[in-house]
Parts: sequence; structure tokens; C-alpha cells
Amino acid sequence: MGLMISMMLCGFANASTTSECSEETGTCDCPGADAMWKGYCYGSYCDNLQFYCDNLGFTKGSSYWTGAVYNGQVYCSPGYVVDEVDCHGGYCSGVSLHCVNIGKGTGTNCSWTDWYSEESPNYGTCPGLDYVHGMACSGDYCDNMSLYCCDYGF
Repeated sequence: MGLMISMMLCGFANASTTSECSEETGTCDCPGADAMWKGYCYGSYCDNLQFYCDNLGFTKGSSYWTGAVYNGQVYCSPGYVVDEVDCHGGYCSGVSLHCVNIGKGTGTNCSWTDWYSEESPNYGTCPGLDYVHGMACSGDYCDNMSLYCCDYGF
């Protein structure tokens, strides 16, 4: 109950979560026309991931998968947001993003969340009503993560 109230206070009244994922279980995907706004990880080396999503109220347009990144940064093209993340390698040591066109311009006021890991804190949250446009990871098995968030005017 408290989580739903806090999500509503942040403007994400239609929030949902992905299934938990790792290299053993595959992809974290947002349902329907949802896009990611918060990431969470736990387990050895941030091995297990889960994301919070919100319904954008749009019809998904064209989409594509990025290549996997191991200790680096990966971004969607301008006008695209992340609706799925796939783990690669032991301990989810690499990630690729599924990017979907939302037809809302290129995104503005983009910024990185603080780094998060299975240590503290174990989550990263986009500010305001921003959505995930990219990710970065570093460290052993890519266990330090950060989300690149942009405002799309929702």
C-alpha cells in the first residue's frame, strides 16, 4: 500500500513492475504501453533486476534492441524509451535495451540517476515524470548501474 501511495505522489498512478530477470530467466519487460522509470537490483553482483513501469497512454511505434553493453553506456535513439531489458553473461554482466518509439519528440532535460548496486542503495529512480532512455553499468560483472532519464512532456 505504501509503495502505491508513493508512486502516485510521484505522478505514476498507473505504475506496474516487470517480472524479475537475470541471465537465467531472460527479459524484464513492461506490460502493454508502459515504459520504465525506476530500476532495482539484488543478489550477487546485482544479478537480479526488476523495473518499475508506467502506462504512457500511447501506441507503441517502431522498436529495436540495442547491442549488449558490458561496463559502459547504451542509449536508445532520440524519441525512443526503454520498455524491456535483457541480461547477458554470468551475473547479468551485460545488458541490452529494447527501445520503442513513443512519438513525443527527442526528450529534454536528460540526466543520470545516482549509481546503484546490490549494496546500498539498490535502486535508481528517474526524476519527476522522466522515463529511461539509456543505461550504464560498471564494476565487477557490471554490478553498478545508472539510468539515463529524459523528460518527454507527459
